Amino acid sequence: MSIDPTQDTVPTPATLEHRSHPFVRFLRSSPGAFLILGFFLSVVIGLSIYGGYRAGVTERDHIAATAQFLEVRRQYDLAIEDLAAGRPAMAIQRLEFILTAEPNFPSAAQRYNDLQATTRAPTATPTPLPTPTQVVTVQDAPKVLAEAQAAINAKDWDAAIQKINALRFGAPSYEPLRVNNLLYTALRNRGVNTIQTGKLELGLTDLDEASKIGSLDTEALQYQQWATIYINGVSYWGLNWGRTTRDFDLLYKLAPNFRDTKTRARDAHLTYASILIGKNDSCNAALEYAAAFAVENNQVTDDRRKAAEEACKASGGSVSTKTP
Repeated sequence: MSIDPTQDTVPTPATLEHRSHPFVRFLRSSPGAFLILGFFLSVVIGLSIYGGYRAGVTERDHIAATAQFLEVRRQYDLAIEDLAAGRPAMAIQRLEFILTAEPNFPSAAQRYNDLQATTRAPTATPTPLPTPTQVVTVQDAPKVLAEAQAAINAKDWDAAIQKINALRFGAPSYEPLRVNNLLYTALRNRGVNTIQTGKLELGLTDLDEASKIGSLDTEALQYQQWATIYINGVSYWGLNWGRTTRDFDLLYKLAPNFRDTKTRARDAHLTYASILIGKNDSCNAALEYAAAFAVENNQVTDDRRKAAEEACKASGGSVSTKTP
């Protein structure tokens, strides 16, 4: 039987073996193939391990940078408060710490130079400030975690946060869930306490950081809300009395005993009323006097309200609604 050369033929294994590349035949036939494959696998595994190491280093550096920046920013805010409260020596110490940790922190160098030029810091032993980071190794982690827990139990929130941040930098993989829970507790409590002492911006910063770890409880949310409204009201003080009175009216309804909310609500309405009287807007002035009287019963305020109402009626207006 003849074979038609025009028909396709199926190559046999021997034919394939003959046609294949010499290197392929080497891999199939020689024990050296296992060595080459092992080499390539070693390279791949090595690259994977190196990539994981670099990712871990990057994460650790990020944690460290974030923790240090938050502490530096906190110290800068405290330095500004020290200046406002007439404590320039303490402000200088804080600025020195900031410039050591973050030499390029905005405005720190300028403020420090200005203070140095106008103030002589006392030579008394300075109040110790926290170092940027505490060096913690994996071996130290259990001890540092126990110290952080002890600080939490003692309600020393500053020490607890410093310990926890050092632990997160030095041993980021050590009991991360427990470490985060401790950090949340410390930030949450320091935030509330700081707001209670009147340092609203700093307290809000702590609560904001705590909320990134877990949901804030009802009390913390209340202080966060109250502080935010208070700051907004103060920011408009003397600039927009209508906005100021609305903010402090709201805060007075929510938390009348929060700081000097009652006094501010009353004074805002009285000041706004006086401005409206000066603009011959007695109708709206009467409403502001009435609002001030609702905050604090005062005969002088009530007399002014009555006078404004009479002036409003004489002009043909009404005190039931505000005029445009």
